[in-house]
Amino acid sequence: MMVTIEEAQRKISSTFGKPDTLVIDGTPEIILTNHLRQYDSQAIIITEEIGTDDLAKLQPDVEDPRRFRTIFIADPMDRSKVFCSFLSQFPAEDTIGEVMRREDTGVKWVASSGGPMEITGGSSAITCVRRGLPIFSVMVNHITGQLVWCCGAGVYWMKIPEVYESTDLDEILKKARPLVFRSLNRNYQSSMRRFVTFTGKEGYLANLEASKLMKPAELETNLFFKEPGGPLRILYLSEFQQEEVALGFILANGEKIGEWIHWLPFARFVRDSGHADEPAFKVYEVFQETLRMKDTALMATPPAYSIFQPSSYAGGRIVIDVRRVSAFVNPSKIRSTILIMPRGNSLMTLLAKQYGHREIEFANEW
Repeated sequence: MMVTIEEAQRKISSTFGKPDTLVIDGTPEIILTNHLRQYDSQAIIITEEIGTDDLAKLQPDVEDPRRFRTIFIADPMDRSKVFCSFLSQFPAEDTIGEVMRREDTGVKWVASSGGPMEITGGSSAITCVRRGLPIFSVMVNHITGQLVWCCGAGVYWMKIPEVYESTDLDEILKKARPLVFRSLNRNYQSSMRRFVTFTGKEGYLANLEASKLMKPAELETNLFFKEPGGPLRILYLSEFQQEEVALGFILANGEKIGEWIHWLPFARFVRDSGHADEPAFKVYEVFQETLRMKDTALMATPPAYSIFQPSSYAGGRIVIDVRRVSAFVNPSKIRSTILIMPRGNSLMTLLAKQYGHREIEFANEW
């Protein structure tokens, strides 16, 4: 946050990341990776800009998910282009931290980049996959200064102090607030088709139409936002989204793994308000008869090519198969079309089943 706006929009060293990697993308990635290395020097880290240099650790010959290596998958700076465009209206010598502390920042963000800002803000996210199961996600919203996390203990959020101090778990729990996700029932009939997904670049609209979730005219009517962020998209199903425009589902539209992997702990751990023993969400992996590719990766993977595989060690339930991850030179390029909806969305559940899309039901914790 101490980087100036001018510096943030400069291309980073040619020795790091991709040719178009900016300081605003690379700096969070470097910081995050360094801290993870201190926490677990043996973990495999997959990030947006550099992919991973740890493929040799994945042990692709291991079949038992209980012996899979721990993987951290991060999107260190989501919506960075939108964030840079937003910052360009402020003096170049201002730091990003100074801009974030301005009283009018939130209003200006919503006006230029969409709202609610609790969901649309530029963000950083990290998710841990251990023994083939997504066990937690942590997301930071740089516009609101909110921290959101999901794990087996529940889903919580808190405001990050302006002046950072070392904070222990007890202090975090004192400040944390539970995050509520809405159930859908017959009172939300008009919301069941309303959704968000990304169609802002070439190939994405074609992938969406090929998914046959709706007719083209219905897509235009029901698509709430065409250029949402990735990690925070799951929050459209929470109380942060206005109830009068509640959404029926969110979709990862053939997007890279760093955009949607962070939703999966929510799918595992958020409970249905009316049935505490059941997950609040259903997850479907959407695939198509026509194979579409982007950046050498399938956008909608059939079951045989998916990273989601049934395991005999888990009674046939699904795990994230790290052997499939190791097949990619750069695993951050893995793509999929993933639909997540509240359990009560009977309309979209029916459509998903009619077209044979595969429901993803994760194994229980080992």
